[in-house]
Amino acid sequence: MNKLAQYLNQHLIGEVIVDQSVLEQLSVDNSPLTITPEMIAYPRNTNDVRKLLRFSWQLAEKGHKLPVTPRGAGTDTTGGAIGSGVIISLSTYMDHVFEFDSKQRLVRLQPGATVATLQDSLSLYSVNVPELANVDRASTIGGTIASRRTDSDSDGWIDQLEVVLANGDLLQTKRLSKRELNKIKGKQTFEADIYRGIDGLIDENKDLIQEIDELNVAGYSALKYVKRKDGSLDLAPLLLASQGTLGIISEMIIKAEVAPQTQGAVVALFSDEAAARDAIDGIEKIGVSSLEYFDKNTLSRIFDTGKKLGYSDEETEGFQALLTTQFDGTSRTVQKKIKKLTKHFTQFNANVKSTDTLSTSELVGVTTFSSLSAQVESRDQASIPIADGVYVTLDRLGQFSEGLSQLAQKFKIDLPLYGRPFDGIWYIRPFLNLKTVGGKQNVFKLTDEIAQLVQRCGGYLNGIHAEGRTQSYSSHKSFDPEIVALYAAVKNIFDPHNILNSGVKQPTELRDLAANLRSGYRSNHSDGLSRF
Repeated sequence: MNKLAQYLNQHLIGEVIVDQSVLEQLSVDNSPLTITPEMIAYPRNTNDVRKLLRFSWQLAEKGHKLPVTPRGAGTDTTGGAIGSGVIISLSTYMDHVFEFDSKQRLVRLQPGATVATLQDSLSLYSVNVPELANVDRASTIGGTIASRRTDSDSDGWIDQLEVVLANGDLLQTKRLSKRELNKIKGKQTFEADIYRGIDGLIDENKDLIQEIDELNVAGYSALKYVKRKDGSLDLAPLLLASQGTLGIISEMIIKAEVAPQTQGAVVALFSDEAAARDAIDGIEKIGVSSLEYFDKNTLSRIFDTGKKLGYSDEETEGFQALLTTQFDGTSRTVQKKIKKLTKHFTQFNANVKSTDTLSTSELVGVTTFSSLSAQVESRDQASIPIADGVYVTLDRLGQFSEGLSQLAQKFKIDLPLYGRPFDGIWYIRPFLNLKTVGGKQNVFKLTDEIAQLVQRCGGYLNGIHAEGRTQSYSSHKSFDPEIVALYAAVKNIFDPHNILNSGVKQPTELRDLAANLRSGYRSNHSDGLSRF
């Protein structure tokens, strides 16, 4: 064992491991990249995380860089959960759900708790966190907050975050009044340095910040929501989708809502893809909580698994697209929506099935249907998440779909499309062979071309997920140089030694990404699935 690991083991309650098999296991996440770390740390509590960061900070001050990468379940698809220095695994010990305040519907927990653990625990109180509905249940809560943004202002579902800063100090987020902010800024601490730095940065770049589109999750676009007109300031929005580059979340308090008791679903299979797109118009006014769109290529993968949502082999012949809807309410309301949606879809010659005709298992299947589309079947090829969560509005879907068809012809591969039309969020996961030079080259060529297509359609490559490593090259090319400098300044304020997840959410060279491509790819899931 190396001396650094020995030293850390003497000072931590948790463990630091340098076993090669463990290092290799955590050298991958759900991206096609691989980076082998020097050691893996398993902190037992917040103090352990603080000691690890303080140690890395002190080394950096002496000119020795030891990057620190926080990791949850490793479901990140952009290379955000891997790194060359120390991987801090937060899902092993720091996975507790501490308490639930039923009156305020607030739950306090650690970052390593999974979505499944949290939602299942809250179900005992007939509540849930709606913002986690489309998140992989294997993902950790800390990782979810750090890798994606479900709303621009964290006031939506995140009440408070406890964050370990780059030097090991603790920060508790909340919206500070102008008076409270000035009081903190008067102190001589690293936390005060951050508040002074961010407050000054915002004041100096007001016009530039107003030009930022918060719908683009790449960079630190939530800077737009940190300071309000009344002078109050909250750093929490910056930490959403920051991928551990500004601090490591060690505890959180989030908000839950009353869960619906009666739920319904209607699914519609179309023999014409254009008809499926046309049928989307008019659904929103009926009132559904979820609408998902699956094109032919995506459906082929799912149907090949044997899951067909009650459709027979004959019914699935000649299919082109599928729409699934879910909704809730009283029993009477649910029945009304089933009738309205059935009538609506029938106008477009769709083959319709609903809660009334689906078995219990098939109904449950509607909620997990999208997860099957990324199942790895081929020995040589894999479903590569090169464009997860791009943002394109519904009115540009036709243009986007046509552009994907042209790219599919150009690269001679299928580009399956799945998405949530009302959110404008879309996923493209082609089958690629990373054992060939051509397959590896296509990873970044396709990512870049899809990014350009998305931009022509008025959207963004990163509509919900952060850019990590694999998408940073394409995402940052679209930034104005002043925005690039602004985001670099944010990073430098929080992490002046660049030790927090170094290389993530930063400009990247293609040659560096190519050097870290795996020769083969399997998703980081025990069940062999790589979920949307």
